Amino acid sequence: MAIVVVAAAVFAALLTLWGGGPREARSASQPPGGPRIVALSPALAVMLRDLGLGDHVVGRHGFDLVLDKSVPVCGDQGGIDYEKLLGVHPTHVLLQWGERELPEKLSRLAEQRGWIVRSYTVLSLEDIVATTARLETLFGVDDPISPTLPESWSREGRMWDGRVLLLGATRPPGVLGPGSFHHDLLVSLGGVPAVTEGAAWQELDAEDVLRLAPDGIIIFRPRPMGVAPDERSWDDLVAGLGRVGELDIPAVREQHIAVIDHPLGLLPSTSARELADELERVLAEWRGE
Repeated sequence: MAIVVVAAAVFAALLTLWGGGPREARSASQPPGGPRIVALSPALAVMLRDLGLGDHVVGRHGFDLVLDKSVPVCGDQGGIDYEKLLGVHPTHVLLQWGERELPEKLSRLAEQRGWIVRSYTVLSLEDIVATTARLETLFGVDDPISPTLPESWSREGRMWDGRVLLLGATRPPGVLGPGSFHHDLLVSLGGVPAVTEGAAWQELDAEDVLRLAPDGIIIFRPRPMGVAPDERSWDDLVAGLGRVGELDIPAVREQHIAVIDHPLGLLPSTSARELADELERVLAEWRGE
């Protein structure tokens, strides 16, 4: 299959949606024709796009959000579609496979056909920087962006003194805790997280939130790609919190509730640069700026 070339018009639309976007395509130290990449991870696909390697992706994840829809789907959370994978003739297969061993069939095919298979763990900001750097090295990117990533989401001083509860779901409340890139972003921006212990994802109940008594609540609720941001009234924000919106807590009393609906808001990737800007905007508004 020929390497899929993403049309310039699509890139222009994405730039409008995200308020920023991928670098210009870079040269890569690869054999003639360049790499043929299967990105079986939506987060890795964003990184490849931002590194200027999007036109080298010949296979994508079923829930991919940024690649051209003409790129064949080669797998999803349910598994790998080996027929599609073989059909796109990859040189590289990239996954987020966690602590599990790679599928035996994938390893066997990779050995037989000379594929390079890499699995990455991406959850924290540190993971995002490290994985971006590894991709830059793997594909010989001439103009790396990984050294600039920490600068794009770090601020000096305290952005807001209140304790902020970060939610990725509301029914029940799903907290984006320590180890998540959302938590790291808040700290890097000089914010104070309401939850400082436990896992990167924690489910609470209304009583837990009452005990935490956060001064502000930020909900990450991605809107569909291509859909404009939606203006929400205070009543809409409170209703969206369910039982939590009825609690007597500072966040509700002071009307410090916000939704960040960036389409890539839950993906641990280089798109965190844009999320940092939105998070900073919310904290500045609460500070009275």
